[in-house]
Amino acid sequence: SSAIRLSLALFAAVSSARIHLCCCFLMADVDTENTAVENKQQEAAALAEKSTPESKDEAELVKGLEQVKVEHDPAAVDAAAPRPPGGISSFRELPLSESIFRGIEEECKFDAPFSIQRQKLPEILGEPPRSIIIQAPSGSGKTVCFVLGMLHRVDVMLPATQCLCVVPTREIANQIWEQCMAPMSRHIQGLQVTVLVAAMKAGRITQHIVIGTPATVANQLKRRQLDTSHLKVFVLDEADKMMDDKNGHRKDSLQITKRLPNTVQALLFSATFTQEVIDFSRKIIMNINGDASVVPLRVETRIPPNVKQIKVNIEKVSSENQRTEFLKAIFRVLTVQQSIIFVQTKRTCREVAAAMQKEGFSVNFLNGDLESHQRDDVVRSFRAGEFKVLVTTNVLARGVDFEGVSMVVNFDPPIRYEN
Repeated sequence: SSAIRLSLALFAAVSSARIHLCCCFLMADVDTENTAVENKQQEAAALAEKSTPESKDEAELVKGLEQVKVEHDPAAVDAAAPRPPGGISSFRELPLSESIFRGIEEECKFDAPFSIQRQKLPEILGEPPRSIIIQAPSGSGKTVCFVLGMLHRVDVMLPATQCLCVVPTREIANQIWEQCMAPMSRHIQGLQVTVLVAAMKAGRITQHIVIGTPATVANQLKRRQLDTSHLKVFVLDEADKMMDDKNGHRKDSLQITKRLPNTVQALLFSATFTQEVIDFSRKIIMNINGDASVVPLRVETRIPPNVKQIKVNIEKVSSENQRTEFLKAIFRVLTVQQSIIFVQTKRTCREVAAAMQKEGFSVNFLNGDLESHQRDDVVRSFRAGEFKVLVTTNVLARGVDFEGVSMVVNFDPPIRYEN
């Protein structure tokens, strides 16, 4: 249709940048930057001179283009910003071992700490250890904070579990190990780490650091396969996701914390900070340390300026089938490294992936219906670049990062604000 062709021209104008594309239901406006708008207005004038009804429709659509507001905070602190009060400007200012510094610099290639790392790492690594509740969104650099917090406290000469990190999904657990902890700890001789997720066979667990999902960790504690008597650090990542009663995360998380020593340093991270999340986080701390005075800390981060957000309101492409056709048309025009398409349901996930595969696109899908090993295989294949487009549900909506992704599409608008 004319609406689709017009929109594709607009997408092509911004395809060179990293894009976050949100497909909604009403095609009332398409937002982009000033230059693209001016180009489209010039096209509109040219189209208006043509006499065909379709051309006039296109001209009217072009006239409706509005300027985009690329949502980023121009005042956001970058890596070269001045040292915050009580913070650091270099990882070398932290009380870490040379083995960890080598992991940071040689393996992870980190030059300077992010804002959250500058502000909070001195507290996390400080003496005596203190429990902390921090609001920090995905992409802020929080994983490095708690990974360093665990590595710093571990005594490799003690053959016992000393750090426990609990996260909502197996994908996040695997990512923490593969993308962060493994390279960062590569020069620590004798360190043992295990990822404890569903479908993994586990006997007696004695590794220094355990990263796992709530149900599996709770089950291993119940079976007395995991001893927490020597635990020094407990991390609960995505605390707001751990409150979900439907998947049992809340019950499992509370059960886990009741089995921990009261001397443990608890590090809780949450992307959102509703009163319910704050109350839940404080209850976790109470279960561990018996301390209700911990004040939640907010770390302000904004979308970086190199991320362009485009909202497409689709009036003439409102049905699911029409949106799928529109989506395929976008991918025919744009050249992207890799892309993730988020959908609302498992059925839509399968159908959109199948429709794109039928057209010859390099696509796979990931949802909760897949077996555990299948989910792992899909994630690893996507990281390795074996296919270009991943269609998924909110199973990957939080905390998972893929370096090669240059465009994210919300096929369905998220129902809940925090998603």
